[in-house]
Amino acid sequence: MDAWHASPEWREAIAFVFEAFADLDVDQDAKDSKEYLRKQGVLPAEKKRSLFRRLFKR
Repeated sequence: MDAWHASPEWREAIAFVFEAFADLDVDQDAKDSKEYLRKQGVLPAEKKRSLFRRLFKR
Protein backbone atom coordinates (compact mmCIF):
# COMPACT_ATOMS: atom_id res chain seq x y z
CA MET A 1 0.00 0.00 0.00
CA ASP A 2 2.97 2.29 0.45
CA ALA A 3 3.78 2.01 -3.26
CA TRP A 4 0.20 3.07 -4.06
CA HIS A 5 0.41 5.98 -1.61
CA ALA A 6 -2.85 4.73 -0.10
CA SER A 7 -4.65 7.14 2.18
CA PRO A 8 -5.38 6.13 5.77
CA GLU A 9 -9.03 5.64 4.82
CA TRP A 10 -8.12 3.16 2.08
CA ARG A 11 -5.72 1.35 4.40
CA GLU A 12 -8.48 0.97 7.00
CA ALA A 13 -10.97 -0.24 4.40
CA ILE A 14 -8.57 -2.81 2.98
CA ALA A 15 -7.60 -4.03 6.45
CA PHE A 16 -11.29 -4.31 7.35
CA VAL A 17 -12.06 -6.50 4.34
CA PHE A 18 -9.24 -8.91 5.05
CA GLU A 19 -9.96 -9.03 8.78
CA ALA A 20 -13.76 -9.20 8.61
CA PHE A 21 -13.87 -11.71 5.77
CA ALA A 22 -11.11 -14.07 6.85
CA ASP A 23 -12.82 -16.92 4.97
CA LEU A 24 -12.90 -14.91 1.72
CA ASP A 25 -11.78 -17.02 -1.23
CA VAL A 26 -10.07 -14.41 -3.38
CA ASP A 27 -9.68 -16.74 -6.38
CA GLN A 28 -13.36 -17.70 -6.36
CA ASP A 29 -14.37 -14.07 -5.92
CA ALA A 30 -12.24 -13.12 -8.93
CA LYS A 31 -13.87 -15.87 -11.02
CA ASP A 32 -17.34 -14.76 -9.93
CA SER A 33 -16.53 -11.14 -10.75
CA LYS A 34 -15.17 -12.08 -14.17
CA GLU A 35 -18.30 -14.11 -14.95
CA TYR A 36 -20.57 -11.29 -13.76
CA LEU A 37 -18.77 -8.74 -15.93
CA ARG A 38 -18.84 -11.10 -18.91
CA LYS A 39 -22.59 -11.50 -18.54
CA GLN A 40 -23.06 -7.74 -18.16
CA GLY A 41 -21.37 -7.27 -21.52
CA VAL A 42 -23.41 -10.00 -23.22
CA LEU A 43 -26.90 -9.24 -21.98
CA PRO A 44 -27.29 -5.72 -23.38
CA ALA A 45 -26.14 -6.94 -26.81
CA GLU A 46 -28.70 -9.76 -26.70
CA LYS A 47 -31.46 -7.33 -25.78
CA LYS A 48 -30.54 -5.06 -28.70
CA ARG A 49 -30.47 -8.00 -31.07
CA SER A 50 -33.85 -9.10 -29.80
CA LEU A 51 -35.30 -5.64 -30.45
CA PHE A 52 -33.78 -5.65 -33.96
CA ARG A 53 -35.32 -9.04 -34.65
CA ARG A 54 -38.70 -7.87 -33.44
CA LEU A 55 -38.58 -4.76 -35.60
CA PHE A 56 -37.59 -6.62 -38.75
CA LYS A 57 -39.52 -9.84 -37.99
CA ARG A 58 -36.40 -12.02 -37.94
